[in-house]
Amino acid sequence: MDALYNARGVVRRGTTGDAGHFIGMELDLFVKYALDRHSSFLAGYSHFFPGGFIGGTGPDRDVDFVYTQYQFTF
Repeated sequence: MDALYNARGVVRRGTTGDAGHFIGMELDLFVKYALDRHSSFLAGYSHFFPGGFIGGTGPDRDVDFVYTQYQFTF
């Protein structure tokens, strides 16, 4: 791995290319509820466990986040 990029393609970490290869692992838990035959609602929780690459290029705290999603199918 040469670097870690954000969604816009800008380097966020590891500009030298020698920080390692293991970014980390993520645990995802979610529930999905069908509102009717065309729509559903999803809610989830994620926990990110940083790996050696993250620790070698800056702060390496665990990260927790929750999310919701609405899906319409036609």
